[in-house]
Amino acid sequence: MPDRMIHVLDSASLFQEACLKLTEDKILAVDCEGLNLGRNGTLDIISVFSTSRLELFLFDITSVGSQGFDNGLRDLFENPLITKLMFDCRQDTDALYHIFGVNIDGLVDVQLMDVFHSLNKQPKDRLPARSAPNYWSEVDKSITRVRGLGACIQTILGNEDVQTEKRNVQVMMQSQPQNIWCIRPLPKTLADYCLEDVKYLFDLYYMYMSYGVCIEKVKSASIRYRDYIKAIPKTDNISKFVCGHNLLPHNILEVEPYLGQGTQCKGCFKRFNAREFKKDLGSSKRFCRVCRKLDSRPKSNHRHRPCNGS
Repeated sequence: MPDRMIHVLDSASLFQEACLKLTEDKILAVDCEGLNLGRNGTLDIISVFSTSRLELFLFDITSVGSQGFDNGLRDLFENPLITKLMFDCRQDTDALYHIFGVNIDGLVDVQLMDVFHSLNKQPKDRLPARSAPNYWSEVDKSITRVRGLGACIQTILGNEDVQTEKRNVQVMMQSQPQNIWCIRPLPKTLADYCLEDVKYLFDLYYMYMSYGVCIEKVKSASIRYRDYIKAIPKTDNISKFVCGHNLLPHNILEVEPYLGQGTQCKGCFKRFNAREFKKDLGSSKRFCRVCRKLDSRPKSNHRHRPCNGS
């Protein structure tokens, strides 16, 4: 994509002008970048890609701040009639909501489309009875893993180069002592990285649709994914149990009837029926199956997003 098709917007008036253009689109691709992205970090750049124009709009939140949302971004993101494609929206939407009070609507999480596609290929087995000797081992096997964007691009679109390109930039980000996303002018390397994170989402979206993924199920699941971290009280710290890991949380693909009441998990803060826990209801390690899996991993195996990016 030529440089002229990448627009860095660093004033409220430019925000307003770009948002007016983007409201003409029916589908946009969105991604956020920042240091320790989420409520306790920063949100420095928002990437919005328009396939109808083949243009990338980089909204400079570091320079414009909350005024940018009052000049079009809030209305754009909260418009339910415009579909926003995101990939693993958890930390992005947590930052948007807790820092700027923006509740993104019209959301389709492409990572969840990949999960639905994978599960369609291998039907889910029913768990054995709770009294069965192999019950807990089957529970652990039932945990779904989510894939990263690079892996999806590689396997679904056949692009072998994206993984390496993304990894190189992520290594560079992690090696920097400062927040590189607030460097101005924004380095071309980072602008290109932003482009890589959004330009393939449309192709992935249409490929998963062609594979028969039910878009209505994805939209409902995407809202639950959006609210997964966002619903945790703002005063709580966000831990390894709720962000940056590669396990699908509970109650995302479908509403589980026993969730939302009973005993609170010490990892993700969600409430479950007592049958979700082993025999540790009285211990400090009162974990649901996903958090129990995360807790059992060696520290070196915890998969977190780069500290300088999303």
